Amino acid sequence: MEKTLNLLMGRQVSSPQLQALGVALDSTELKQRPAVIIKKRRLFCQRCGFQAPRTNYALPDKSYYCPACLAWGRLTTTMSLYSIPEANDFKKYSQDLLEKKPRLSLWQKKAAKKLLQTVKRKQERLLWAVTGAGKTEMLFEALNYALLNQQRVCLATPRVDVCNELYPRLCQAFPKVKSSLLYQNSGQEYTYTQLVVCTVHQLLRFYHAFDLMVIDEVDAFPYINDRQLHYAVANAKKINSSTLYLTATPDRYLKQQIHQEKLAVTCLPLRYHRHLLPEITLVKLYFPKQKIEARIKKYLAKWIKNKTPFLVFVPQIALLKPILEELQHL
Repeated sequence: MEKTLNLLMGRQVSSPQLQALGVALDSTELKQRPAVIIKKRRLFCQRCGFQAPRTNYALPDKSYYCPACLAWGRLTTTMSLYSIPEANDFKKYSQDLLEKKPRLSLWQKKAAKKLLQTVKRKQERLLWAVTGAGKTEMLFEALNYALLNQQRVCLATPRVDVCNELYPRLCQAFPKVKSSLLYQNSGQEYTYTQLVVCTVHQLLRFYHAFDLMVIDEVDAFPYINDRQLHYAVANAKKINSSTLYLTATPDRYLKQQIHQEKLAVTCLPLRYHRHLLPEITLVKLYFPKQKIEARIKKYLAKWIKNKTPFLVFVPQIALLKPILEELQHL
């Protein structure tokens, strides 16, 4: 039973989900709050933040349900959400947890220092850094501080592929820390860990759990402009917590927050080698009868002579082979 209760720390589950775990509803450690409430004739879901006129979602028993998070189990006005307050029940370490500190450039070190200060002060900051600038490596000192201080840490991203890329790198960097990787069909059962890597959708299962929240690819679909996922992030953080946003391309809202000085920002417009990124030129090519016309041959000959990298895109898979043969012949 103690192990089961451990799984509920910082989580939120419905009555049926709690009973499936074998936990009694009257357990003294459980905190209970209504799952769906009615405010001024409007339905409000406390798991996902969905709001709408209640008449649209009435049930035969005169209760109301939330349609937005049905995939996580139906919630109604007759149900409750249960959780156990996050106790930060983690091992206390006396030495650095970071296995090997990455070599950082001067500008990377300055950015990393700003991130560390943000975590220490329980604040928010956007790291606006060009793709390939080393955003993950710049996070390491801040993560190390949080983990050493028994804080619970989450790195969330809208994309599964980013989760799968980040998780092994973090496990390698912090091998002593218990960690978990969570996304739909990840094949990994939920366990109580200090470090969590997950998709932002998984945050709907957490409640006031994390001392440090990192949102990578903060401008990516489906997180951008999704009120439900923004609510999930806010709900999953502790009230007194720190948040780091990472992106190479902030949207209009983030830029507005920066301009209004509501969000601190650290900018890094160059990669480690400090060379400017190449500016891509788009050239539209035509291949009549799957042949390369003379005008195009001049382009290709010039690029090859100057050793200029180029990519050739074709509109149909069937064209790949004949165009490749033409290029090889040229």
